[in-house]
Amino acid sequence: MLRAALPLICTLSACSPQPDAASVTSELPGIKDRNTLRITLVRTACYGTCPMYGVEIRGDGTATYCGVHFVNEVGERTRQVADAELSGLVQQFHEANFFALMDEYAATITDNPTYEVAIAYDGMEKSVVDYVGERAGMPASVTALEDAVDRVAITTEWIGEGALGYAAEWPDCAARFGFEAPLSVDPDYPL
Repeated sequence: MLRAALPLICTLSACSPQPDAASVTSELPGIKDRNTLRITLVRTACYGTCPMYGVEIRGDGTATYCGVHFVNEVGERTRQVADAELSGLVQQFHEANFFALMDEYAATITDNPTYEVAIAYDGMEKSVVDYVGERAGMPASVTALEDAVDRVAITTEWIGEGALGYAAEWPDCAARFGFEAPLSVDPDYPL
């Protein structure tokens, strides 16, 4: 009797609705309300020509970039991130055990950029400040997360390849990422 029922069971299971790709990728690992998701990365200036910018990726897939100095695109730019990319990025935060990391990893050297990567969702939030952090015991997973945020948001298209100089004007979006405009500007020293 079981042998007779087996083809019927196989036929019925093939007819049952299967989840489509969109419904599978719309879930973000460990997040109850995807509308609360916010992932940010801020890279500050250094004594030199380090790109200065911030990027935020929201749960709806919107990536917002703000270029400040030494970037190809100054000001705000946006694009959409694929659900699968966003889901993979969230998974990478979980695999890094991000909420258990220290808040700051800072080496005792000078003139380097500071990076801050953060995630917030469902009323929880955590950021990690990286100032040459790997020299201060920071796990390599933090650098991998910083690079992953850039990769998912495709910031390289806005940043460019080399030092492009100072922005002619302080971009309106800069304050959103914690960048403070200079109090005064020397006319011979362009922003």
